[in-house]
Amino acid sequence: MNSSVFREDLYEIINNEIVDNLAQKTVLITGATGLLGKILTKALLLANKEKNLNVKIIAQVRNLKKAQGIYPNEAEGTNFKLVVQDITQPLKIEENIDYIFHFASPTSSLAFVNKPTETFNSIVLGTKNILEAAKEKNAKVLFASTLEVYSSIKTFFPIREEYLGKFDTKNPRNSYPFAKLSAEMLSRSYFCQYGVDTKVARLTQVLGAGIEENDERFCAKIAKCALKKEDIILHTKGRTKRNYIYTTDAVLALLYILFKGEASGVYNVANSKELLSIRQIAKLAAKKYDLRVFFKQDKVERGFASELCMPLDTTKLKKLGFEAKINFEQMLDRTVKYLYEIS
Repeated sequence: MNSSVFREDLYEIINNEIVDNLAQKTVLITGATGLLGKILTKALLLANKEKNLNVKIIAQVRNLKKAQGIYPNEAEGTNFKLVVQDITQPLKIEENIDYIFHFASPTSSLAFVNKPTETFNSIVLGTKNILEAAKEKNAKVLFASTLEVYSSIKTFFPIREEYLGKFDTKNPRNSYPFAKLSAEMLSRSYFCQYGVDTKVARLTQVLGAGIEENDERFCAKIAKCALKKEDIILHTKGRTKRNYIYTTDAVLALLYILFKGEASGVYNVANSKELLSIRQIAKLAAKKYDLRVFFKQDKVERGFASELCMPLDTTKLKKLGFEAKINFEQMLDRTVKYLYEIS
């Protein structure tokens, strides 16, 4: 990618010694065209070049054309292979695998509402197929879950991993958090019954270089408004408050969990210092980039999650030796610069 920010981020990842644990290993990355899958894949390709790690990367994708656009210079060879298939189908991979990073998942909130069956099946069946492959190959699995498994809680007390949320089964949007929680349970079951080493990362919202220009998540929209000098329009009262984390911090956190976390462990992944409401973010961006904020509440179904206040407790993650570095203002600055560079 022709972006100085993106390249700096990749070097930030590979310069951390935790990456060296993947030397000479074979890694399967599902959802390799998604945000975190793409960044991890690109970082490992760079690590092979700069550090001679000799990591063999198998990148599972659903859309070959999109993948070729992201990886135009990575001809399939000894260290990089594209596997094009729907994750809901059993994996057909001949190579031995040491580690699996399972990112493949629907990400569109509106799709959660309009296609709840496909959302649920994609997550649960996809995870089952990954776990079956891990059992067969004796591979270790890192499953990317979500803070949404805690439901729409409103609390000022940091939420620990032991908390269980309550969900309205009549709301089709809950197909997403229900499926993620079911996939977590499936991962735990494969560990208990078959000894498959699985670890779960409950990620907060991730922001940073590498987001797609059509990303519809709130922070991505804010960054695009800043780039284009467009007014910020809020379709809610903006009271939802959550943590955020930058892409490089998120990827490194996952590596710490994989190599230093306990077997079948569950970890919150967030910058616990960055707890902001949607309204606060809008005002911050408006002041910083000289924009205006308007509120336009309507009855159009946009797939938004219910209003929440969800500070995540990252004590377990910090005990592994990891702590996020990038604050929210830096996240926003780097994202805007990245979008400018690729536009």
